[in-house]
Amino acid sequence: MKALTSGNADSELNTKAGTLKTVNVSSVIKLFNIFDREEELTPEIYEGIKEDMDAEFSKVPHLKRVKIIRNGEEKLGAEVGSVFVEFRDKKSAEIGLKMMKGRIYDGFEIKANFIDEKLYYSELHTP
Repeated sequence: MKALTSGNADSELNTKAGTLKTVNVSSVIKLFNIFDREEELTPEIYEGIKEDMDAEFSKVPHLKRVKIIRNGEEKLGAEVGSVFVEFRDKKSAEIGLKMMKGRIYDGFEIKANFIDEKLYYSELHTP
């Protein structure tokens, strides 16, 4: 398990059309900058990130699912190693975003933002 530590950072929210990012609070958040995209996302690295994220987000109420983008799943702002976290409600997503934004994971400062639910569920969500 990688260490998650506190940091202090703000990520800008992009509201351009055709992007998943939104300034509106939603029930889905995206974490990025937790994986060196120059490296291959091996099954071992994937499993390590998945275990760490599941453990962290299990502390937040109403968690539905943690999804990590694997090789071949990239599209519409979803890069390999990006983590999407789905919650049952917006309040829980706010808690999750505040909890993770700016923390340090494996030497990287975590960036986080809300994701447009309609675009996420129509373009990226897989059962």
